[in-house]
Amino acid sequence: MMMRIERFPVIRPALHNILNLEKELESLFGTDTYPVAPAARHRSPLINVAESEKETVVTMELPGVSREDIKIAFEGGVLSISGERKERQLPEGARWVRNESFAGTFRRDLRLAKPVNAGAISAELKNGVLQIVVPTAEEARPREISIR
Repeated sequence: MMMRIERFPVIRPALHNILNLEKELESLFGTDTYPVAPAARHRSPLINVAESEKETVVTMELPGVSREDIKIAFEGGVLSISGERKERQLPEGARWVRNESFAGTFRRDLRLAKPVNAGAISAELKNGVLQIVVPTAEEARPREISIR
C-alpha cells in the first residue's frame, strides 16, 4: 500500500482560492454588471522580442500613442522604452460604462544578451506597433573560419 504525503496540505487550497478570486467574483456578479480589476495585469504595453544572428527585433503594441510620447534609449546593454498613453476624452454628456484602457506613463527595460551596434539602432511606429531593430555588433556575429 502506497501512502501520499503532502508537506503543506493547508496552503494549497488557500492559494488556489486566492488565485481564483477574480474568477469567483465574476461568476458571482457577472462581467457585464460589475467589472472586476479591468486589465490590471496589462498596465505595461505588451512586448515581443525576436532574435537572429544579425539583429534583435523588438515590437511593442502602443495603440493610440503618438511618436512624440515615446522615448527610446540604449545604455549599458539595456534598451529602455518609455512613454505616456493619454486618457481618451469622452464626448460631452457621456460617461464610461466600462473602461479597460490604460492611461498613464509606462516603461519597459530589456537587457540584450548580445553586444549591439548602438549607432545603427532604428525604430518605426506604424499602425500602433513600435518596431525597434537592434543590429548585433559585427564582432559578436558567428563567422566561418577557413583552414589554411
